[in-house]
Amino acid sequence: AASGTLPLENLKKLSLNGKLRISDLIAGGIKMGDLVVGLQAKDGLIQTDPITAALYGGAYRGALALDVRNPEPKIGFEEKLVGVRLDRLLKDLDVKTDAIELSGPSDVTLKGSIVTDTAFEVIRVGLLSADGNLGGKLPLGLDGGGTVLNLKDQTLTAEQFKVHLGDLNLEVNTKVTGLSTKPSFTAKLNVPAFNLREVLSKIGRKPPETADPKAMTAAELAATLRGSAAALSVEALKVRLDDTRLEGTLGLTLQPAPAYAFDLRADAIDMDRYLPPPKKGAKPKAGTPGTATAAVPLEGLRALQLDGKLALGKLKLANLRLQDLQMQIKGKDGLVTLDPLAAALYGGTYKGNVSIDARGKQPRLSLDEKLANVQAGPLLNDLQGRSLLTGLAGVDMKLTATGADADAIKRTLNGTVGFRLTDGSIEGVDILGKICRALSAIGVGSLSREDLAAGVLQMAIQQTRGESDERASENRTRFTEMGGSIAFKDGVGTNKDLQLQSPLLRVEGSGKLNLPKEVLDYRVTAALVKSCEGQGGKSFKELANYPIPVNIKGPLAKPEVEPDFTAGIMQILGRRQAQEKQPPTAAPTQQQPQKVQPQKGQREEMEGAARDLLQKGLKDLFKR
Repeated sequence: AASGTLPLENLKKLSLNGKLRISDLIAGGIKMGDLVVGLQAKDGLIQTDPITAALYGGAYRGALALDVRNPEPKIGFEEKLVGVRLDRLLKDLDVKTDAIELSGPSDVTLKGSIVTDTAFEVIRVGLLSADGNLGGKLPLGLDGGGTVLNLKDQTLTAEQFKVHLGDLNLEVNTKVTGLSTKPSFTAKLNVPAFNLREVLSKIGRKPPETADPKAMTAAELAATLRGSAAALSVEALKVRLDDTRLEGTLGLTLQPAPAYAFDLRADAIDMDRYLPPPKKGAKPKAGTPGTATAAVPLEGLRALQLDGKLALGKLKLANLRLQDLQMQIKGKDGLVTLDPLAAALYGGTYKGNVSIDARGKQPRLSLDEKLANVQAGPLLNDLQGRSLLTGLAGVDMKLTATGADADAIKRTLNGTVGFRLTDGSIEGVDILGKICRALSAIGVGSLSREDLAAGVLQMAIQQTRGESDERASENRTRFTEMGGSIAFKDGVGTNKDLQLQSPLLRVEGSGKLNLPKEVLDYRVTAALVKSCEGQGGKSFKELANYPIPVNIKGPLAKPEVEPDFTAGIMQILGRRQAQEKQPPTAAPTQQQPQKVQPQKGQREEMEGAARDLLQKGLKDLFKR
C-alpha cells in the first residue's frame, strides 16, 4: 500500500512455510503478548495459519489470506476476540469511549473480503460483518457489504451499511466525495423503532430519571444528512419519541462559529413526562410560556447562535396545556428572543414576546404577554392544583426579572399586570356569605339599636348553650366582573384599583401580593346591593349600599377572610343616630308610630354590649 502497487509477479513466485514467535510486541500503540504467526505462501496464495496472541486480558485469533492468482487481488480475513478489555486497548490508542461502557470483557468475531486493483485505487468490500458483544453486555452486529472506496475519484460509497447495538438498528446509505481535498457527504439514515431506555442502560449510560417511568421507551428516526467541514444539515427529518411525532429540518454551521437553525413541527408532546419526578410534597410550578422558558438551562447561552421556528399541535409544559403553538426563536451573543410566540389555551389565546439577556453577570428575563378570553378556572387548576379564580380572563403583562431560577425571578420581578375577569368567582372566599351569616347569627331582622341589643343577648345565650347556627355555604364569591392592575417591585405586587361587581355585591380594595413569601394582604370594602335574603341571612336592608371593610390575609393557597363587621355596624349606628338628631325636612303625610327610645345611658350600654360582642364573639364566627 505504501508503494502504491502490489508486486504481483513476485508474490506469485513466493514460497514460504514457517512460524514467527514474539513474546511481547507493541505495534501502532497496541500491546500483544505470546504472539505466534503461522505463514504459508505457494502459487500466489499467501495466508496466515493462524495468528494467535494474548491481548488485553483476553485472546486474539486471526486468519488472513491474500490471493494474487487472479488479475484483481483478493483479501479475506476472519478475526476473533475472546474476553478482550477493549476499554484498555482503546485507551492505548488514545480513543475516548465515554459514550459506551466497555469495562467488561468483549467477544467479537469479524469477517471480511476485499477485492482491489493492483494500484489500490478501487477497493470493493464484498463482505464485512461483525457479531458479538461489547463489554460483556451489549450485543453487536455489523454488515458493510457493498462498500466501494475509489481513490481515483476520491469517493466512498456504502449502499447497505448496517450496525446493530442491542435493540438499536442503524441503516445508512452514504456517499463521500473529495476524500483527500474537501470531504463532503450525503447519507440516508434509518433507525427502526427501539427502546431508548434499554439501549442507554446496555451501553453503560444511566437513563435520566423521569416523572413517567415509561418515557423514552419507544423511539425511531429517519433523515437525510448532508455535511462538510463547514456545515451539517438534516433534511426530511422524521422522529418518533413515545407518543410524539416530529418532522422538519435542522442545520448547523460550523465556521466561523457554531450556529444552529431549525424548522420543526410536532403533533403533541407532554414535556412533563421527561422532567425529573417532583419531590414529595412539592407544589406544581408553572406560568405562561414565557415564565416556563426561564426554566431552560442557561449554560452556554452566551455563545448560542440560533435561528429557528417551532410549531406544536399540543404542548404540556410545567402542567400548562397549549394548542397550536407557534414560536420563532433567535439567539445571538447571549440574547435569546421568542417573538412572535402564540398559542391557543383554555378556550382563549396567548400572544407573547419573551427575551432572555445573558450578556450581563446574571440572565435577565423580559416578558410582554397577553391572554384573552381564557378560562381561568381550568388554567389555574392545572398550574396550582386548585382554582382560586374562575371566569373568562384577560391579562396584560409587562414584566422583567433577573436570575436563572424561579426563586430568583420571584425576588426580582418588576413591572405591571392588568387583569379583567367576567362571569366568575373567587373560590374559598365567601365575602357575601360571611356578612349575611354573621348578621343572621344575631337573630334579628334589622339593625336598630333595640333589635341589635336583643340579638346580642340572644346570641350570647346560644353560644353559651352551644346552639349557634352554622349555615352551609358554597364558599365562593361570585361576580359578573372583576378587574384591576398590579405593579410589581422586587417581587412584591401592589394593587390599588381592585373592583368587583355582582348582582348582590360591590367590592373595591387595595393590597399587596408578596410572591417570594407567597402571602396576600388585602383590605377591601364590600357593599351589599340587595338584602341578605337567599344568601343564608335575613333582610337587613340597612346594609344595602353601605360599605363594610373586609381584611384578606395569609398564604396564597388559603387566605383568611375577616370582615371588620364592628366598624361597619358602628358606622351604621352612628349614621342612624345623626339622622335622628336632624329635624324633619317636611311634615309626615301620615302619623308614624313612635318608637320608644332608650335613655342615653341605656343606649350607650346597648351599643357597648353590641361592640364587645361584635369585636370578640363574631370575630371567631367569621373564621369558621
